Amino acid sequence: MKTKNLLIGTAIGTLVMFFWGATEWFNPLLRLPYKTATNAEQVNKTLNENLPESGMYIWPNGNDTKTVDGKAKDIVYFIAKNDASFYNPAKFMLVEVLTQVVVWFIMTYLLLLTNFTKHSQRVKFILLVGVLVGFAFFIPMWNWWGFSTEYVLARWLNMLVGWFLAGTAISYSLRKQFQTSK
Repeated sequence: MKTKNLLIGTAIGTLVMFFWGATEWFNPLLRLPYKTATNAEQVNKTLNENLPESGMYIWPNGNDTKTVDGKAKDIVYFIAKNDASFYNPAKFMLVEVLTQVVVWFIMTYLLLLTNFTKHSQRVKFILLVGVLVGFAFFIPMWNWWGFSTEYVLARWLNMLVGWFLAGTAISYSLRKQFQTSK
C-alpha cells in the first residue's frame, strides 16, 4: 500500500464530504422534519429565564417528573443551550475538516486493503460501510431519543449520498492502484 494513494484518497474523501456537508444548509428536504414553536419568542424568553447556564438539559430527569401544570406527562424534552460565544464557525469548520480527514483516512485505508478490481465493487464497499455507520448512529437517535423517522431517514440518506459521491471519486482516482496491485 502506497502512502501517496492513502493521502490522495483521504484528501478526496475529505473535500467531497466537506462540500457535500455544506449543501445541507441549502437543502430544503433536510429541513422538512423540523418543527417550530407556536410562539417562538415567548418560548425562547421562557427558556432563557429558566435555564441558568449553557449545557444539555433533559426533563423529566427522574427527579422532576411533573410538568408545569403539576401533572405527570409522557413527554421528554431535550435542549442544548449555548451562549453566543459558543458559535464559532471557524472552529466548527476546523473540527469538521479534521473529522472528515480521520474518517476518510480510515475509509481509504480499508479500501486499499481490499482486492476489488471493479469500480462498482469499491463503491459498494464504501456504501456498505456508510450503511453500517448510519445504522450505528441514526437508529439510536430514532429508538432512544425519539427523533422523527423523517429526520433520521433524511439525514441517513443524505449521508449515504455523500459517501457514494466520495467513494466514487476515491475509487476513480485510485483506479490504477487497484488494477496494478492485484
